[in-house]
This record gives sequence, structure tokens and C-alpha cells, in this order.
Amino acid sequence: MGFSRRSVFRWSALYKAGGIQALIPKSRARCGAQAAVPEWVNRVIVAVRLATYWNSKRIAAELERRQVYKVGHPYIDEFFKQHGCSRGSVAPIPGPRYERSQSN
Repeated sequence: MGFSRRSVFRWSALYKAGGIQALIPKSRARCGAQAAVPEWVNRVIVAVRLATYWNSKRIAAELERRQVYKVGHPYIDEFFKQHGCSRGSVAPIPGPRYERSQSN
């Protein structure tokens, strides 16, 4: 039939547990919007950025490690973009090219 044995057993277990409703795929999207981050956390993020020049992943990790506030690095990236604090990536400077005078 084109289905793996494992899938068929999983489907039959779902059907036995919850009927036909259990077989309907459910959305994996987030249930609700993230709670608003307090303003003082935004000030802490900017202060840490100005004092250390860390990137968003490092700032998020340090805030969580020091138990200040748990905030994800995507939020910090978006916050920096909205307020003009983001640093663009710098293109690498190409090194000297190496070519032989003859092939092989």
C-alpha cells in the first residue's frame, strides 16, 4: 500500500484510543501569542549589548543562566531590528587567489 508497518500500527493505536477524531492532524502552530516582555528587560538587553557587544544568542543565554529573565534570541534579534541596533553581517574579505601556471 505504500505505508510503513510502523505508521499503520501508530494509526490503529490512535484510532483505538480516540476514534476517528484522533486521526485528524492537529496544527503544530503555537497556541497563543507570547506574553509581552517587560520594558525593564528591553533596557537590560540594550545595556548588555552596549557594554559587551554580545550577539542575541549569547545575551539570551546569559540572561537565562543568571536567572534575570528567560527570553529567546529571536525576540532579541527582532527587538534590535525594530530599534536600529542590529549589526549587519560583514562580508569576508577574500584572500589572494592561488593558481598554477599549468593544469595538473
